[in-house]
Amino acid sequence: MSNVSALPLQPGTTPSGGGSVRDRVSPQEWEVRVKLAAAYRLAALKRWTDHIYTHFSARVPGPDEHFLINAFGLLFDEITASNLVKVDIDGTIVDDPTGLGINYAGYVIHSAIHAARHDLQAVLHTHTRDGIAVSA
Repeated sequence: MSNVSALPLQPGTTPSGGGSVRDRVSPQEWEVRVKLAAAYRLAALKRWTDHIYTHFSARVPGPDEHFLINAFGLLFDEITASNLVKVDIDGTIVDDPTGLGINYAGYVIHSAIHAARHDLQAVLHTHTRDGIAVSA
């Protein structure tokens, strides 16, 4: 597993560089990236986040078993279509525009669900205040 457990310099740190990945992904993947980034932004707006330890993923259309997930260390309001990380079902990072890697626990949860449920296109794992209150 390449770079899966990489740690950010500091939570919330936005990596330098970056640009759009739109020109190097399919139109279908770009659409999924935009929708997933919008879901992260909505979750930030609604405060459905636990800083950097919650994660959403979305299946990349096509024959390969790839999915997109947030880079470890970025806050939900920092997620964009171009800084999502593409990973395969075995944990190999296919494309990481940030260089931050992903949260290993997030990979374990999301890969298991994507592998078992090919009918699902997205997986959301949150730590909302209400959920935390009743899970203690």
